[in-house]
Amino acid sequence: MISNNEVRAVLASVVGTSFLRGYMRGVMCDPRLALFQWITGVQPTNMGLMKFIMSEDVQSVWMSVIAVDSLSNMGGALIFPSLAKKFGRRGAMLVGSYTIIFASLLCGYSLLFNSKLMFYFGLFIFGFNNGMFSGLAPAYLLEISRRDRRGVVTCTYELAHSIGFVVAHVISVKIADHDRSAWPFAISLVIFAWIISVYLLPTCPRSPRMLYSIKLRTFEAKKALEWLRNSDCINDELQELHDEYVCNRVLFKNFTWKDVFVVKIFRKCMFVSILVTFSRQLCGMDLIDTTPHFILTTNGYNFNEMPEIILGMQLSKVAMNIVAMCLVEGKLGRRNLILISIIGCAMAFFAYLIERLSNHSYGFLALLPQYCLCMSYGLGLGPVTRFVPFELFPVFASLRASSFALAMGELLRLPAFLGFFWMFGSVTGWISFNFLTLNLVFYFLLKTNLPETKNKSFFDVYKSM
Repeated sequence: MISNNEVRAVLASVVGTSFLRGYMRGVMCDPRLALFQWITGVQPTNMGLMKFIMSEDVQSVWMSVIAVDSLSNMGGALIFPSLAKKFGRRGAMLVGSYTIIFASLLCGYSLLFNSKLMFYFGLFIFGFNNGMFSGLAPAYLLEISRRDRRGVVTCTYELAHSIGFVVAHVISVKIADHDRSAWPFAISLVIFAWIISVYLLPTCPRSPRMLYSIKLRTFEAKKALEWLRNSDCINDELQELHDEYVCNRVLFKNFTWKDVFVVKIFRKCMFVSILVTFSRQLCGMDLIDTTPHFILTTNGYNFNEMPEIILGMQLSKVAMNIVAMCLVEGKLGRRNLILISIIGCAMAFFAYLIERLSNHSYGFLALLPQYCLCMSYGLGLGPVTRFVPFELFPVFASLRASSFALAMGELLRLPAFLGFFWMFGSVTGWISFNFLTLNLVFYFLLKTNLPETKNKSFFDVYKSM
C-alpha cells in the first residue's frame, strides 16, 4: 500500500507541474476562440465560423503561440539537468514554481493593459517551466517510489495533466459565457496550484535514490525512505540502492554527459528514448489538445456544441489514464501498453481518413476517431512514455539523456504543427494519412527496439534490447 506521506509527495510533485501544464493548455484551447478574438481584433460573428477559423490572422496567431510554447519548452527541457544537479529534483521544482506566479500575472493582466507582449512573455515563462517540469517531476516520482509500483506512481503525472485540462476548460468556458473580455484572467487562477505546490514541496524529502546512488549520503537517504514509507522497515530498499551505487560506480566511474552519445550501451538506449518521445509528440494527440476547434469545424460543429464535445474527449482521456495506472504494473507492462496505444491512434486516423475522403457527413459518428485517439493516447503514449526514457538509463545518466530526448521532441513539434497549418483545409485527408503513416512507422520501430522496463535494472533492460 502507498503511505500517506507518499501521497503527499505525489501531490506536491504533480499539482504545480503537470496539473498546471494541463490547465494552461486547457485555457489556451478555449473553444470560443476568445484568444483569437482578443489578439486579432476580429469577431467571428462578422463572418462564417469556417472562414474565421481559416483566416490568415487566426492561423498566424496560433502558429505564433505554438512556436513560443515549443521553443520555450525545449529550452526548459535542456536546462533542467543542470538545475537538478545544483538544487536536487525537489529543489529545482521548488525554484521553478516561484516563476509561475510572475508568468500568471503577466498573462492574466495582459488584457487589462492591452499588451500582447506581456501575454507572449508570460507564455514563454510558462513554457520554460513546463519543459523543466516535464523532466523533473517524472524523475522525482520515479525515484521516490518502490520498484514494483514506479509505473503506477509516475502515471499520476499524466493523470494530473488531463485533470488540469478538464478544470481549465470548464473554468474558461464559464468565464467566456459570463464575460468574454475577462477570459485571460482564467490564466491567473494558476496561482492556487502554485500555493499548493509551494506549501507541500518543502515538506517532502529529497530523492532517496539520488541521495544514495549519486551522492552516497546514506543517512539522508535512509531518513527520506523512512518518511516516504512511514516505516523503518526499509532494509531491502537500502540494499537495492547500495547495489545500484556499487554497480554504477564500478562500471562508470568517470562518466560524463558526452558518454550518453559515445558509449555503445548508452547510445542504443538513447536511440530508443528518442523514438519513445517522438512517438508521443507525433501521434497526433496535439491536434486534439491544442487545436480542437480546427478539427471540429471541419466536421460542421458550431460554437455552442464545441465545449461539451471537447470536455467529453478530455474526460475519456482521464478515464484511460486511470486504466493505464491499473495495467502498467500488470502482465501488459510498459511496452505492450505503448504499442497498443500507437495502434489505437493509427486506427483513429485511418477512420478519419476514410471519412475525409468519402466527403460524407456521418453526424455523431464523425466524433468516434477523435474519441478513439484520446482514449488510445490516454492508455499508453500519454502516461507511460513520460517515464520510460528514465527507466532506460541508470540514475546518474537518466536526466541528461531524457533531457536531450525531450528537447528533440519539442523541436520536432514545431515543424509538425507548421506542416499541419500548411495542409489544413485544402488537403485535410493528407493530414490523417501522414499521422497514420507516422504511427505505423513508430509501431514497427518500437516493436523491434523497445524493451520491457518493468521492475528491471539498467543492465537487465540493456540485455533484453
